[in-house]
Amino acid sequence: MASKFYQTSMLKFDCFSDALWESLCFEGKSLLTKVRRVRPTEDEKFLEKHSSNKTHHLIGKFMVSVGLLHRSDVLVGPFTLHKMVGDRTVFEISSTVDYYRDTSMRSIQSLAKTRLLHKMGFKIVCIPTRQWEQCGN
Repeated sequence: MASKFYQTSMLKFDCFSDALWESLCFEGKSLLTKVRRVRPTEDEKFLEKHSSNKTHHLIGKFMVSVGLLHRSDVLVGPFTLHKMVGDRTVFEISSTVDYYRDTSMRSIQSLAKTRLLHKMGFKIVCIPTRQWEQCGN
């Protein structure tokens, strides 16, 4: 749990100016530099405990049917990426938890995750479940 905090902190520092980085003490820079080494991995135990919802499965089946090979529930630093194609393309399936209640406005947590992943070099494609469900079968 602590490593997620440090990784998230490092990613947030990447989004700010160089002046903020320069204002950190040597120990702070050293610690954040160590946790910066984030590699995409799949953790089988995590996949067993956290099964994706029905929409995630349907989107995954659709991606396979059109020949788009992907990995599901990929861990990258403190984040779990819903669908990952290649090394840097991420399909994020946004559900009701990614929006403020009774609005179509994305939450600050969802926007921050997207921004941090973009700063890490990922291309993010957001798929709102509301729109996907309107497509039917």
